[in-house]
Amino acid sequence: MGGGVQYSEAWALSLVPLGKSTGLTYWDAGGWGGLGLQDTAEHSEHAMVFHAGQTGPEFAAADTARLRNRPEVSVR
Repeated sequence: MGGGVQYSEAWALSLVPLGKSTGLTYWDAGGWGGLGLQDTAEHSEHAMVFHAGQTGPEFAAADTARLRNRPEVSVR
């Protein structure tokens, strides 16, 4: 289950699939870019996380770990 990451000194984003994804779309217009997943309606759960500028892709691993290991909450 792979995701995507884009970053520059001005902005950064990561795309984390939380279900089964069937494809990834990437585009970069220089000053801005985008990531998208192609999925069926039953497998379309994903999260996009926006950040301030970054100098490397390391932030995406932290986003993935947080989103795929969500805490369980119970109300009593």
